[in-house]
Amino acid sequence: MPVRRWSTLAMGGPISKVKAWLSNLRLRFLLLVLLAVLPAVVLLLFTVREQRNVALQKGQANAQQLAGLAAADQGRLIESTRQLLTVLTLLPEVQTGGTACNGLFADLLTQFPLYANLGVIGPDGYVTCSGVATSGQVYLGDRAYFQGAVETKAFVVGEYQTGRITGKPALNCSYPVVDANGNVTEVVFAAIDLNSLAQFASQAQLPEGAILTVLDRTGHVLARVPEQPELIGASLVGTPVVDKILAEGNGRTEESLDGTTYVIGYQSLGSSDQVSAYLSVALPKGDITAPAEKQFGDNLTKLAFAVMVIVIAAWVGTDLLVRQSPDIYKAIVRRYYDAFSTGGSDLLDEVVADDFVDHDPMPGQPQGLVGIKLAVDSFRLAFPDGEMVVDELIAEGDRVVARVTMSGTHRGEYAGLAGTGRAVRAEGVEVFRLADGKLAEGWSRFVLPLAMIEADRGGQIPADDEVSADIDLDGSVRRATGPVRSLIRSAGRLIGLGGQ
Repeated sequence: MPVRRWSTLAMGGPISKVKAWLSNLRLRFLLLVLLAVLPAVVLLLFTVREQRNVALQKGQANAQQLAGLAAADQGRLIESTRQLLTVLTLLPEVQTGGTACNGLFADLLTQFPLYANLGVIGPDGYVTCSGVATSGQVYLGDRAYFQGAVETKAFVVGEYQTGRITGKPALNCSYPVVDANGNVTEVVFAAIDLNSLAQFASQAQLPEGAILTVLDRTGHVLARVPEQPELIGASLVGTPVVDKILAEGNGRTEESLDGTTYVIGYQSLGSSDQVSAYLSVALPKGDITAPAEKQFGDNLTKLAFAVMVIVIAAWVGTDLLVRQSPDIYKAIVRRYYDAFSTGGSDLLDEVVADDFVDHDPMPGQPQGLVGIKLAVDSFRLAFPDGEMVVDELIAEGDRVVARVTMSGTHRGEYAGLAGTGRAVRAEGVEVFRLADGKLAEGWSRFVLPLAMIEADRGGQIPADDEVSADIDLDGSVRRATGPVRSLIRSAGRLIGLGGQ
């Protein structure tokens, strides 16, 4: 029902507002531009995602490769220690012990500053020879590296501990001396200074921002590059990344450390059946993906600049197109009249501004698009077969003058006049001002056919000198006299354009 539609319009329903917004010609052009740009944006997003994935894969592989190279260096250090201990077990000074052995080891420490101490432990667990002087007997029989050498009769790498002789944090390696009967007669050991181990690790060619960590078998930190002295000797067991390293030995992962996400590669040192330590290299994820994201930012900036130029061109071009094309303005006005001829008031969303100013409204008609839609519905109720035929259109600047003929059968009440069943025909002139591709203002003049008034007044037709009207193209009525003057000016306008 029309009344329900008027209520919806009066409330400014969201659908109506959306239609009105989309009907703006300039906005349509801009939407077309944005729709054209959208695939490029989607492609950019897809590309940067692929580039980030590729960069991360390369970063993970690089981290694991760096960990492998660093682990190989650390492995060479431990292997050189094994070879040194093997040679020491063959020297007579070591086999006999005493002062000669102490002097030999003291000289060796000056040549190999990597070691905090070199020494020999007897089968009872007491130190019999030491490069660092001792005060009294020192018992090392409870150390894991001593017990491991006695048990396996092979080279053993111990765990993080503070030396009882040196007082320094160290990683101890041991090698047993075995007699002909297979009994361990003594154990030669070398304490690798962790400070020296950190210096050795720092020689690895690491990218800026990378973190190298050496762990013993129990998850204690043996070395850290860049140096963090407070971490040396600390147990990191319980942290996700260290637990993963201890469980898997070799691999790669991604973890957040101190608020920064890292890609981490890790490698075990030693054989599969006797792991001596673990080494990991962490690379900042942001540094890995930065080139791809920078390229995306550059491309997005270029695209945004291009879109801005296109939008400006579309905005200005649309305005010039509308201003310079009288045919477009005429087509808008014709669309306006189509709404009256068909009853399709929704057509008005495309051509009438929301704040349309009607300088000749019907009594009680609201201003704006809502009022024009109400007028269309009222017109169609009174003249179900009504038509608005455009006889002539003149466009200049932002104005369009329309000469229009209205025709239809008067079947319903209109402007206080009851339906007569008579065929009605009226001519009028409309003037419109357009802005942003829509009708912004309107002036309307129509002459009411006297036959319609005759029926309403019981067949009495006023004399010619009682009613007369001259219409100018600017939309003004120059003369209107007689007792039916007000009826002509109000009802006449309603029959034409719903009060325009």
